[in-house]
Amino acid sequence: MPTAADVIQPPAQTTGGRNNTVQWHGRLNLDSVAMFRYAVIGGQSLIVLASWFISGWQVFYFPVVLILAFEGIENVVLLIPARTRSFMQAPAAVGILLLSDIVLLTVILLFSGDAMNPSTIFYLVELVAIAVLWGGIWTWFTAGMCMCCYGMLFFLPGMAAGNTPPSMGSGDMRLHLIGMLVCFVIAAICIASLITLLQRDQHRLNCELAEIRDKTRRMEAFTSLTALAAGAAHDLATPLSTIAVAVGEMSHEMQQLAIPAHLAADVELIQSQIDRCRSILDQMNPTGHDQRPIENIELTELIHTLIENLPSEFAHRVLTFIGEDGKYRLPVRRLLQGLTAMVHNAIEASPPDRVVEIHTRRSAHNLIFSIIDSGTGVPAGVVDRVGEPFFSTKPTGRGMGLFLARQLAFQYGGRLTLTNRLGGGALAELEFPLTQIMVPHDAQ
Repeated sequence: MPTAADVIQPPAQTTGGRNNTVQWHGRLNLDSVAMFRYAVIGGQSLIVLASWFISGWQVFYFPVVLILAFEGIENVVLLIPARTRSFMQAPAAVGILLLSDIVLLTVILLFSGDAMNPSTIFYLVELVAIAVLWGGIWTWFTAGMCMCCYGMLFFLPGMAAGNTPPSMGSGDMRLHLIGMLVCFVIAAICIASLITLLQRDQHRLNCELAEIRDKTRRMEAFTSLTALAAGAAHDLATPLSTIAVAVGEMSHEMQQLAIPAHLAADVELIQSQIDRCRSILDQMNPTGHDQRPIENIELTELIHTLIENLPSEFAHRVLTFIGEDGKYRLPVRRLLQGLTAMVHNAIEASPPDRVVEIHTRRSAHNLIFSIIDSGTGVPAGVVDRVGEPFFSTKPTGRGMGLFLARQLAFQYGGRLTLTNRLGGGALAELEFPLTQIMVPHDAQ
């Protein structure tokens, strides 16, 4: 049989805001970026050499070689220390390197053929790399930077002797060069748009996957608790039956003896508590026939039953406000169990002279039970953990009441939320989708 420790799960770690497209994993990703830059440097070198030998352009190979060597040294000097930096510093270092590559590529092209050099394709390679690594606004910033640098090559004279600005061409060559510039701009925009859309879809899928993992974790915890409850019910049934037999014999004997009234009252109290324990064990037993009955019930009747089940010292401190009454198909016993735990928590959190409010209302898509207390609210670091099994802010609490309420809402596609009110106190809301609990009009 599983123990309580088996079902305690650590809180899910979530991060707010938009996640980075790439999750940095230290040395592995930095090594990949280093290999990428070495491949780009090698490709640029081969194309510059091929353009020099095949086209006969006058190339200032000394500055070109110097720049390519600088890029290689930069790769070694900056990327190796970056591997020892923190999580937040590594992406910035890589981004600076890749953006500097665009500037250095422009300088190389000015020394080796301007816009006519096939190495201009590496603008798009750098764009893809930065878009994948950073994403978001940096994709479009890089696209604009690449388009500006490429466009400059059409209007600046090359550094190599004999080269002239490509824009000085005429006739078919002029149309060809204009077509190259237009196609480059369109290609950059298409690449940036595609990667942005893919990253948006990836972010949505990551959020859905995180939600599925969280639901799976909660379901596993509930399954473990169900097994734990079934084992406890089985183990407690035998001693409880023994106590019940003993109390029954005591009651029978007391009827034949002159026993003080207060002792007889104590025996009756013990008997009533035994009956209550049996009822609780029946609810804990998953094989019980009355474990999860689904009933059609009016909200007025449900809230009235809830108030009746509260201890007498609590009932007078509860105010109820039923918005729109109606009949709903609900697991009444489990819902009452969860609502009772929520009301108990609210009363215990409120001062003795203050009341607790229970509101029911119906929104466009949900039936909402709201419980408002007048306490000090929930600590900031605790809100996300409320509803976890065996977690409670009370010294003697077990956290099972809110866990069962949250699990019930989860099984119906709803949720349990706990927030602090601006005027003080806390607001707990239990929501159920109307599509899951509405009773057809012909059945009401």
